[in-house]
Amino acid sequence: MNLSNSTERIKLELKKQNEMKIVQLTQSLQQKKTEQKQLQEQLTQAQNIQEIQLYTARLQRAERSISSISSRLKNLGVTEKRGRPKKEASERYQDQRKKFTAHLQPETVEYLKTLKADGIISNISAFLDDLVAEYQKKEQLA
Repeated sequence: MNLSNSTERIKLELKKQNEMKIVQLTQSLQQKKTEQKQLQEQLTQAQNIQEIQLYTARLQRAERSISSISSRLKNLGVTEKRGRPKKEASERYQDQRKKFTAHLQPETVEYLKTLKADGIISNISAFLDDLVAEYQKKEQLA
């Protein structure tokens, strides 16, 4: 009984240590990324060859640090979440619609574009869907 409690305590301590490592590495990664952005800005503003070489070397060092920290985080089980989360296939606009090509009068196309530009309609496809739905309702009533 005493042995199982001590192993659980050790596991909890290891877990806490890993979490602390993850927090520290994440913070240092953020610092290195901001440093990298600053160095890139300084590199673009550099005026002579020595400055360019200096900032290039510092930038390379920062990039190596970033890749090292990223790999250490990956080894600890942390994955970098970038961008917007992916939608389910049933939620995507393209999966709910069917592509259709039509030949319209140039004046009609320009009118639709001005409606969209003025904010009267938000989406030409949705506008055409609504227009067809209204037409179908009129057909059913007649």
